[in-house]
Amino acid sequence: MIYILLVGISLIIFALVLQPLLEARRRYTPPPQNTLNDLRARRTYLLEALRDVELDYATGKAEQEHYEETRKSYLREAAEVQRQLDQMQDRIDTDIEREIAELREAARHQSAEQERPSEAT
Repeated sequence: MIYILLVGISLIIFALVLQPLLEARRRYTPPPQNTLNDLRARRTYLLEALRDVELDYATGKAEQEHYEETRKSYLREAAEVQRQLDQMQDRIDTDIEREIAELREAARHQSAEQERPSEAT
C-alpha cells in the first residue's frame, strides 16, 4: 500500500516538473520567415532549382511530365517570393522617403530659425 502511494506521489511530482517544459514547447513560435534576407535566399534557391530541373530535362534525366510539374511549382513559388520581396521593398522605399522628407523639413525649420536672429540684428 505504501509503495502505491509513493509511486502515485512520484508521478504527480514528475508531472508537475515536466508541465512547464511541455507548455513552453507549445507556446514557442518560430521567428517570422519573411525577412528580406530569407526571401532573397529563398528566391536564389528557387531559381537555382529551376535551372537544375531544366538542365535535367534537357539532358534527359527527367521525364516531361515530372519536368512540367516541378517547373510550374518552382515558378509559382518563385513568383510568390518575388511578390513578397516587391512588397517589402516598397515598404522600405516608402519608409526611406518619409524619413528623407522629415529630415528635409527639419532642416528647413532649422535654417529658417537661424536666419531670423541674424535679420533682427
